[in-house]
This record gives sequence, structure tokens and C-alpha cells, in this order.
Amino acid sequence: MATNAQLDAISSDVEAFVTDLTSLAAEFGGEVVSRDSTGAAVSVELRIPVDRWARAFAELRTWPEAADGERVWGQDIAAQVNEIVQALEDATGSEAEFLGEKLAFRIDRIERAVIVVRIRPPD
Repeated sequence: MATNAQLDAISSDVEAFVTDLTSLAAEFGGEVVSRDSTGAAVSVELRIPVDRWARAFAELRTWPEAADGERVWGQDIAAQVNEIVQALEDATGSEAEFLGEKLAFRIDRIERAVIVVRIRPPD
């Protein structure tokens, strides 16, 4: 099961907030893996070990920057993993390398949950 969460946040100091998110991720054994900007809004993706993500998300929800919007969902990707493993058995060369990378990504999605924090400035 791949676990995902999204949280909206409001911050007048985005850089300081991203630093705080980086510290939170590290505290729970995870990391910030991406940061995207669209206009004044910033999205930050954290990957947290699945056995710790609920505590990390619960803590993040208590922060004063946390806004009303949040969403949590899961996706069963076991069938995808099985298909890749089966295809990998017959693959060679660059195809095997590609499938190996694809499998590693899917396994990472099972082992580490995603938390996307969408940050916007105050109105």
C-alpha cells in the first residue's frame, strides 16, 4: 500500500517553513525530496518511513501554519510490483536496468509515505 497525504499551509516566511519541514522529515527518518513553485505557492514533498509517517503528519497538523485543507489516501500497488517482477525475470540489458529502477521506485513508495505540503502566503 502506498500511503499519501496532502496538507495546506499558510506562511509569510516560506523559506523558514521549508527549513522546518526539512527538520521534521529528518526527525522522523525521512527527507524532503522535491520542491516546486507555482506563482506565490510552493509545494514540498516529504518522504517519511511508513511506520513513522502518521506521527509526523499528526505533528505537522498541529503547527500554526497548518490550514484547513488536508487529504489522506492510499493506493494498492502490489499488482504493479508483481507485474514488474515478472517482466524483470525475462528482461536483459537496458530493459532490465529500467525495470529495476521502476521496481525500486515502487518499493520505496511502499516503504516511505508521501506528505505533500502546499504552502501559500497569507491573504
